[in-house]
This record gives sequence, C-alpha cells and structure tokens, in this order.
Amino acid sequence: MQQSLSALEKKAIKLALCENWAEAIATNKELLDLDPTNLQAKIRLGRAYLLSKDFRNASKMFKAVLEQDPINQIAKKNYELAKSKSAKVAINSGAVIKEPGTSEEVKAEVISKSKIWERLAKGQTFSMRILKTKTLLIHSSKEIAQIGGPMALKIYLHTKEGAKVSAQYIGQSNETKNCVDILLKADRPIFKQEKQDVRPYMKKGSIEEHEIEVDSFDDE
Repeated sequence: MQQSLSALEKKAIKLALCENWAEAIATNKELLDLDPTNLQAKIRLGRAYLLSKDFRNASKMFKAVLEQDPINQIAKKNYELAKSKSAKVAINSGAVIKEPGTSEEVKAEVISKSKIWERLAKGQTFSMRILKTKTLLIHSSKEIAQIGGPMALKIYLHTKEGAKVSAQYIGQSNETKNCVDILLKADRPIFKQEKQDVRPYMKKGSIEEHEIEVDSFDDE
C-alpha cells in the first residue's frame, strides 16, 4: 500500500505540473480512497476541480481541507475563488498555488548597485549560482541579488539530490529595504513547511563560513 501511495503521489504531482486536470482529478481521488486524510491530495484535487471550472466540487474539497486544517492559507484562498467562480482570475493572477510545496515566495538581498532592476519585467527568470550558505541570482553574467539563511541551505541540499529550482522576479519589496521579491519554483515539493524547519533562534555561525567555498556549483 505504501508503495502504491508513493507512486500515486508522484504521478499526481507530475499531472498537476503538466496541468492535466482530468487525469489529476482521477489520480488524486484514487489517492484519497487509499488515504482519506491526505491533505495535499485534497488541495491538488480542489485545484484541479477549480481550473476545470467545476466550482461546486472545488468549493466542497477546499471546505474539507479547512475542516481538517482551519488555518491552511492555500485552502482559504482557493475556497474563496471557488465560491466566487473565479477560475479565470485565479489563472491570470497566479492566486492559485500551482502545486503545494513546489513554489515559495522569498526575499533576495540586492547586491548590485546597477539600475538593472528598473528594466526587469515581472516573471524574468534568473540564472543561479547555488552555494551552501547563499544562492546568487545572475542576470547578464552579473550577480545582482542573493538569497541567504535556511532557504539557501534548503536549495543547496535539494539541488544536490537532483531537484531543479528556478527563480523568477516578482518585483521590488514593499516591506524590506534593498530587497526584491522572488518566486522560487521546483520540480518537486521541496518547500513543504515542517515543524523541524522552523528555527527562529538559530545561532550565528551555526553554518561554518568556509562552507561557502566548498561543494558549490553553478546552475546555469
């Protein structure tokens, strides 16, 4: 059963990324038959219904998610979209999370004084140089921003295991000076929030400085 669940999970994620909604609906329903409490399968199924314009079932599925997890922001957002029958708005605005765990909005510190940011359009994709303690964003062969902290380490570890991660420009940050908003996308759910990933009191220097210089690679 465990092997079947694992295989179905991978198939469901692939179908969602390929936007094959008919098969995605069937696969996630099959997953839920085997594991009725699978929250991610419910979210995927709700989204597949929503983008198939089956608003009734989409609303029903996201409501079920909220009954199981009342503070789930993905379900809340999509439940409102389903109730308002706004699949078109969802697609155009990106309000529907493409696949739980495969995308994450982060802030990147600007390290280039160039006016290049004024010329960048939303959705611009960057090349990336991935190190243990930071991920450098590259445009026109210049390093222009960096992502640090636990997210940088997460990107490093998962890409070493074969994950493909891309970075897209969202816009100037309205909250943090000298930062820009970046959308990270992965070909697998590497951004799932887990309790052990939350470390608000991580000590400075817990990741050795010399690690920046070893085992680094370019993803260009």
